[in-house]
Amino acid sequence: MLKIDLTQTIPSIVETMLPKYSDPSLGLLITLDLRDNCYETNKSAATILYFLFQRPSNYTKVLVKYKFNEWLDCSSDPIYNETYYTKYSDHDSCWKSDGLKIFTEHYNNISTYFNEHPGKLSSFYSFSLHNAIKYVKFEKFEPVTQENDYIKGYNVSIREIINLQDVHNYLH
Repeated sequence: MLKIDLTQTIPSIVETMLPKYSDPSLGLLITLDLRDNCYETNKSAATILYFLFQRPSNYTKVLVKYKFNEWLDCSSDPIYNETYYTKYSDHDSCWKSDGLKIFTEHYNNISTYFNEHPGKLSSFYSFSLHNAIKYVKFEKFEPVTQENDYIKGYNVSIREIINLQDVHNYLH
């Protein structure tokens, strides 16, 4: 079976679809379906992982919505509801590593949950079949800060999904 390294694929998609200096109201939403199974114990985990990218300058914001082994229903879908995203990165080049460290966290969660090395599990990771990659226009993009004014995340609401034929209006 063909396997794709998401830590390489996602940055390529972002750089291709969302150039630097894009309209600040434009984001790229990538949804992943992460499934892990241990057939020996009949234990499984299903996780939805949301990445939200914004590139209004030469910096790239990588925002993540993730909760291990929580398969989300439409009532918590960030397309329809204001959502808190954790900021994983806001860098010019390091976003490709820092921003995707959620995969290391997921790996550690798998190890703990199954009490097995993840290599012994049957895993299926894919782009969501139900929530394809989307351009989104923000209604709200509000930083959430800690006491020291460090931005730890953003409250985001999406105004609309941008049709592919209209996205050129937002790219510079």
